[in-house]
Amino acid sequence: MNTNWIKIIVKDTLESQFIQEWHSFVENSSKCTRIFKTTGFEDYFTKVPKDLRNAFVKFRTTNHRLPIETGRWRNIHRSLTLCTLCNKNCIGDEFHYLLECTYFDKLRKLYLHRKYFVTPNIIKFKDLLTSTNFETLNLLTIFIKKILNVRSS
Repeated sequence: MNTNWIKIIVKDTLESQFIQEWHSFVENSSKCTRIFKTTGFEDYFTKVPKDLRNAFVKFRTTNHRLPIETGRWRNIHRSLTLCTLCNKNCIGDEFHYLLECTYFDKLRKLYLHRKYFVTPNIIKFKDLLTSTNFETLNLLTIFIKKILNVRSS
């Protein structure tokens, strides 16, 4: 038997199990949901205009009034923190408002490329939030600001 091959298989298996457990933890946590941090300096600090940066930072750091966050403040189980703007019966989190909520369909089509919201998934969500494209970040930030304005009113 090739010992290097066995080491690689064991390492890959353990790594995969760890990642699955971590994703399960994040998904079931009352906080820490769908948070994506890339290593190093984040491009949005320099690419997003100052007047919009605050909204983007609040969205990325879960410092907002979406149901997922206000429910956590009130010790409400995350499965009960549903969106009240649409009838999809989904948890009112960042992913839902950005890519799924029917209330924001017109704005979403105006500000986001359709590749992100047609069959949305966590990979597309991460790609969108960690984009380094100037135009994508600016349009995304305008959309986020509009979402946060609706949710805070």
